[in-house]
Amino acid sequence: MKLAIQKVKTDMQEMIKLFEAERSIFQKFVVIHEYVEYINSEPITKEILQNMFDDMRRVMNNLHDPDLSDKEFLRMRSQAIFEHDLWAHYQLLELIDDIMKKLLECKLQDKEEYDKLCSLLTKPYSKKMLSMSFEIVHSNICDELDRLAFCKSNPIKPKGFRLD
Repeated sequence: MKLAIQKVKTDMQEMIKLFEAERSIFQKFVVIHEYVEYINSEPITKEILQNMFDDMRRVMNNLHDPDLSDKEFLRMRSQAIFEHDLWAHYQLLELIDDIMKKLLECKLQDKEEYDKLCSLLTKPYSKKMLSMSFEIVHSNICDELDRLAFCKSNPIKPKGFRLD
């Protein structure tokens, strides 16, 4: 399991390096498309994403609990802001992936959706925003992969357990 996790991390890291090396916005979109397709098809990353989104849904639903203490509400609200932030960044990457899939299948009429996307990303901060979205999603997945690798390689031993 640990080797499989390491391979997934290595594959993802290679895509990050490609993304950072690219200067063309189109080529950055190609890398994002490949990355999103990869994390949505690789069983372990797919499960990680699903768990993250399930956690966000649970937190958002709990925010409306009338029996929540003020302290608990504030803790959950800050967690919801963080998790919503992850979701927003993932959504941007997924939007790019959807448009690139249509381009790949030649289903975009006159590149209209692609051109709209490019026009949205023409602000001076757009490349940084795109990089930040990629890094936030990647970092969250890698953190969870690291946690899983550690837990799988270092199972908790019962107290008093000895290796003789």
